[in-house]
Amino acid sequence: MKVLASDVSHYSILNVMDWLGIGTDNLIKIRSEEDNSISISDLEKELRKLLDKNEVIACIVPTLGTTDSFGVDNIKDVAKLRDDLVDEYSLDYIPHIHADSVIGWVFSVFNDYDFDKNSLGLPWSDDIKKINDKIKYLYLADSAGIDFHKLGYAPYISSLFILKDRKDLDLISRDESLMPYLYHTGHYHPGRYTLETSRGGGGVLSALSNLHFLGKNGYSVLLAHSVEMTMLFREKVKEIGAVILNDKNIGPSTLFRIYPEEYKDNRLDAYKKEIEDNASLLKECNEYNERIFRRVDERVRSKGEGIIFSMTKRYKQTEYGADITALKAYMTSPHIKNENIESIVREISNAITQIT
Repeated sequence: MKVLASDVSHYSILNVMDWLGIGTDNLIKIRSEEDNSISISDLEKELRKLLDKNEVIACIVPTLGTTDSFGVDNIKDVAKLRDDLVDEYSLDYIPHIHADSVIGWVFSVFNDYDFDKNSLGLPWSDDIKKINDKIKYLYLADSAGIDFHKLGYAPYISSLFILKDRKDLDLISRDESLMPYLYHTGHYHPGRYTLETSRGGGGVLSALSNLHFLGKNGYSVLLAHSVEMTMLFREKVKEIGAVILNDKNIGPSTLFRIYPEEYKDNRLDAYKKEIEDNASLLKECNEYNERIFRRVDERVRSKGEGIIFSMTKRYKQTEYGADITALKAYMTSPHIKNENIESIVREISNAITQIT
C-alpha cells in the first residue's frame, strides 16, 4: 500500500512507514511548488498512475505548516481530488487523509476573525488571512495531528491526535482483556489507543491551561507578533547579503542563505545558478553557510553568549538532486522585540566577518 506526501513533508512519516511495516519505499513524495505547498497537479498524476495499476492508497498526508518553511498545503483541493477519484475509479475504500497540522493548526484561531475590521489591530493581517484561508479547511481531514510546543507555547510532550469519525479509534485499540489489572472502572481509557500503557498528564494539562488562559485573542496576538518579527528579520538579514528561500511563506520561520563577498552583488543570480545546474557553486555556498552556523553556535555553547538559531542541511533538493543547506530563524518567543532582531542580525554579521 502507498502513502503520499510532499517532498518537504516531515521525516516522521518515514519513521511511521518503517514502524508499521509498510516500508519506507512505499512513501511517494510529490513535488512541492515555489510556496512549499504540494503540487496538486503532480499529486493527481501520481494518484492516477497508482490507481491505474490497482495499487492501494492507504493515506494522503497534506502538511499544514511544514517544519522548515511553514509551507501550507491546500487541503481543500487534496480532499476534492481524493473524493473525485474515489467516484471516478469506483473504489471500494476511501483513502485516508491525515493532516500533519502539528504547527499550523494554531492559525485556526482566526477562523471567525473579521479581518476587514481587524479589531485587535493585528499587523500583517492580510498575510495572516492568506494562511488562514487554507488552515480553515482542516476539518476536511479524516484525522489531524496537533502539537502544543512551538506555537502552542507549551512543553514538548503536549500533543493531540484527532479523528473525525469516533469509530476509527477502534481500528487502533487494544483488547482490554489483555490488560487484566487496568481499566476496571470509568469510561475514559486512553491507554487503549496509545503505545504507552501509562503516561503523565502534565504536558496535556499545560496545553489545556494555555488554551483557557490565552484564548483565541491571546493566541491571535502572539501569532501576529511572531509574523511581525519574522518579516522584520527578513528585511534586516537581506541587508547583510541574505537570500530568503521561503519568501512566499508567511509564518514564524525564515530560511535564508548568505553568500560570499564575490556573489553578494548578484546573489539572486547565484542562487538561481546553484539550483539549476552549478553543483560546485552549490557545494561552496552550502559549506559557507554551515561555517557561519558553526561559528555562531560555537560561541553560544562555549561562552554562553549570542543567539541560537538553526540550520537545515536539506531544505530542498535542486533540479539535479543535490541538497540545499539553509540557515533557519524561528521567531516564536513572545518577548522578541525590534532590538533583539538587530542583535540577531549583528551576530550573524559578526560570524560572516570572522570566517572570511
